[in-house]
Amino acid sequence: YTISYAAGTGGSGTAPSSPTSVTESSTFTTPANTFMRAGYTFAGWSDGTATYLNGVTYPATGSVSGNVELTATWNANTLSVTTNEQGGSAIEDLSTQTDGSIAASPGTPIRDGHTFNGWFTASSGGDAIVFPYTHGQTENFTLYAQWTAVQQEPTNPPGSPTADTPSDTGAATTPDGPTNSNVATNTKTDTKKKSDAAGNKRVNDSPSDLPITGEQIAAKLLVALMAIVGGSMLLWRRRLL
Repeated sequence: YTISYAAGTGGSGTAPSSPTSVTESSTFTTPANTFMRAGYTFAGWSDGTATYLNGVTYPATGSVSGNVELTATWNANTLSVTTNEQGGSAIEDLSTQTDGSIAASPGTPIRDGHTFNGWFTASSGGDAIVFPYTHGQTENFTLYAQWTAVQQEPTNPPGSPTADTPSDTGAATTPDGPTNSNVATNTKTDTKKKSDAAGNKRVNDSPSDLPITGEQIAAKLLVALMAIVGGSMLLWRRRLL
């Protein structure tokens, strides 16, 4: 009887070279696998009824009674998924299987001054992954966090006064020119100097040069009023006499 081999779903490569035939009422030893499948590990030979590992007796019970076809079977490998936060807080790595899926997001990292855009298959560009995620990977792979920087408000908005720029409001500044008091003082000093130069001896300004105060005016008015009253009384007495 003939013995044939098949690579099975997704497998490829060259079939084992022996054994390729077996006599009736006998058995044979299963060969080592020579097929391959990316991301998978050989799981044994199947005759449609049972599965046999490499190097075991076929059939397990009884003997061969016809042609035999053995098909390779495969188990998906476990894949490591690395999370690259790209400056964000740590998120735990995870695992999946070849051609499998990731049911939910591994988590949401945090990064100061940035908004999290989601998980991506590349460090920049592309579309954010939607979970559950059927990745279709056959080897270990990485998920990348992508970010958008948050616009920071300026400390001093345009047009506002700063420590180096004086504000338009505040106390009025002192003019560069001389004040009125300075002008008066200077004029009086100049006049005195001219008098001294002309030979006039002036120790102090005369009282007439000093300004009259309110109290002085009131005193003069009182004296005048008393004089008027006194004069009126004198005339009145003379008339009585």
